[in-house]
Amino acid sequence: MPVYTIYRKYRIEAANPTQATKKLLDAVEANKEEDFHVSDSVRESDEEAGNDKPAGIGTILKRQITGK
Repeated sequence: MPVYTIYRKYRIEAANPTQATKKLLDAVEANKEEDFHVSDSVRESDEEAGNDKPAGIGTILKRQITGK
């Protein structure tokens, strides 16, 4: 059975990445993340994602904590 990777893209207006992440996390908690949802991308797991691959929420939080 094939394995697929699904990416979700969100667009959030905010003053900085920390505020954007907080807004998204608040929306997820309230089951309102669809308000920010822009598009989905489905790929087979062995397919290269390219540069348009969005960062995961864990990666975003790690970047904010480490400043990198």
